[in-house]
Amino acid sequence: RQSGRPAVAHIFRFEVGDSPQSGQSFSPVDTSTTALVPEQTEKLATDSTQPAWKRIFALNWLAESQFDAASGLLMKYAADQSAPKWLKFAGMLNLGLHQHQPALPLLVAALKESADPLSQAVTIAALGELKEPAAAAEIRPFLSSRNDTIASSAINAVGKLKDGEAVPMLVEALSDMRQEKRHPEIAKALAKIETKPAWDGLLSAVAGRKHGFQARRWAALSLGEARHVPAIPVLTKVLVDDRDVEGIRSNMISALASLGGPDAWTAISAAANGKNKSLGMSSVQAMGGSKDAAQIAHVIEIAGTPGHARRETALTQIRYRKLAGAGATLKTLIRDAATSSDLRATAAGALFATNEKLEAEDFAALWGAYERERQGKERLADAMIETKFSDNSRIPMLISGLNEDKNQSWFANVKLLRHLTGQKFGPEYQFSGDKKSRKAELEKWREWWETQAK
Repeated sequence: RQSGRPAVAHIFRFEVGDSPQSGQSFSPVDTSTTALVPEQTEKLATDSTQPAWKRIFALNWLAESQFDAASGLLMKYAADQSAPKWLKFAGMLNLGLHQHQPALPLLVAALKESADPLSQAVTIAALGELKEPAAAAEIRPFLSSRNDTIASSAINAVGKLKDGEAVPMLVEALSDMRQEKRHPEIAKALAKIETKPAWDGLLSAVAGRKHGFQARRWAALSLGEARHVPAIPVLTKVLVDDRDVEGIRSNMISALASLGGPDAWTAISAAANGKNKSLGMSSVQAMGGSKDAAQIAHVIEIAGTPGHARRETALTQIRYRKLAGAGATLKTLIRDAATSSDLRATAAGALFATNEKLEAEDFAALWGAYERERQGKERLADAMIETKFSDNSRIPMLISGLNEDKNQSWFANVKLLRHLTGQKFGPEYQFSGDKKSRKAELEKWREWWETQAK
């Protein structure tokens, strides 16, 4: 958009046919340009010769840019039973989104008059956006609709309207396993309503095993997203209960992480150090994904603790979340002779991912482990390749180890040789061809090396 000039929409139309093919290219059949000024967009919106999608685009742009001027036109289309359906819907939703209070009687009348489920759902959505408490009474009867689209729209609408009178119906539905597919929306709506009965309903769902998995899960997550601090003791109690379902307990970690604060993180930290592997991993992942410096420091501490059951998970978090401040811990781990090949490789990748420079001592430790270890050479090779290992003096040793009968990690040598030399000799993969063809491919490395200046 040029400074001082109105925005312009360029519309390109393509004819792609019924069966476009991969790689096929198309040119526009026609191109039109519309200056996004009220006069032109209103003309486009009201031109019945234009396709509905183009008129809806114009109507939406009018509502966003010049709502006061467009409100009359929006009211007209919202009330016009003969208007194209989607144009009518656009009018209704824009009136709701802009909280145009004079539209309330029109929308209520439309809801009562229409028998079309989609029209009812859109009208309910518009009433919810209107944020007019008087609309709640009109919406409430649709909470128990058998039509999922209508019920979903009504649930979302009463949440936005903070309709306290809808809470008993929502709480009852949250305990009904037959309505399980609606439980995510019900839980979110209760959290938006924010009354004590609404909070109590969510807390009861979390704690009560008579509720289904989805009800408990979404009740917990909604409490977390809403930052309802009084939920922390209830969430923690479920988390530490070994008799409860593991999947539910894992969702308590997510909810507590959303809440944050000392008590929530204390519960998560305890799970990270606990015996349950799955919950421990989820806890470390939650700490790694937080913005809390203390939790990130705890992840780094776990990564540096020999024998800790969540050490690799912590290293993975450092790597993929690029957690700052882990350099010294990672280097100590890489250089420790007692570190396993897998952990050493993961630590090297984490160090590189966090933009820390690997030093000669780090590469020496990686190479020493590569020479020494019988297992885990593939991961060490990948780590050295990723971290730009460049010691060409190791080429002779790698070539001498290209023996499928004596060295089970021979393909790791091939990968390192390709990295160090830039050559692409085979085998392409560890199990390419048969043993005879692989042996012939490996021989090419020896032949090539013999031609190189020593």
